[in-house]
Amino acid sequence: MIIINKSAKEFVDLSVKVDPGKLRTEVQLSWDKPPEGWVKLNTDGSWNQASNEAAFGGVIRGQCGEWLLGFSQAIGKCSIDMAELWGIHQGISLAWSRGFRALEIESDSATSVDMIRKGVNTNHPLACVVEAIRELLAKDWNWRISYVPRQKNFVADWLAKNNKEPWEGLLVFNSPPVGVINLLMADAVGVTFPRLI
Repeated sequence: MIIINKSAKEFVDLSVKVDPGKLRTEVQLSWDKPPEGWVKLNTDGSWNQASNEAAFGGVIRGQCGEWLLGFSQAIGKCSIDMAELWGIHQGISLAWSRGFRALEIESDSATSVDMIRKGVNTNHPLACVVEAIRELLAKDWNWRISYVPRQKNFVADWLAKNNKEPWEGLLVFNSPPVGVINLLMADAVGVTFPRLI
């Protein structure tokens, strides 16, 4: 049996609070491998409502699920949408700088994915970061971006939630931090969640 760390447990706990009048089935969710020749970037933002402090994190993995690099950064006071977008921006920038030219991007922020796909008005408060992302994506490479449920984004979530010191700047992990190893194993076999029917 795989021990799932606190971040994964929080997701499971949220998922099992169900209406007693509804029937439940189980669904197994896990990280999906990118196509052959591609790498996958998963990103997430984290925001503390009490302090208004935010951070982001992400991971790039290869087609067999191997760890290529991870990153995280505390960014101070800002909105969760800003944290989500900065995480995507940083991940794309790192992927480009490491020479990856076929990138699948996943985020559990449907709002961020939608803003990147469609663009935003120049008066939008997040226009600068959205346009910076779109400029990176306009380079000569293959990419696609999609929303994933947060249950398929455990590793990026852990990286975002475990960097709380803005003075540290961007942390890049060439190998997985100890706290992520159980999550990587859980991704390999999948985690079962109840689904209402």
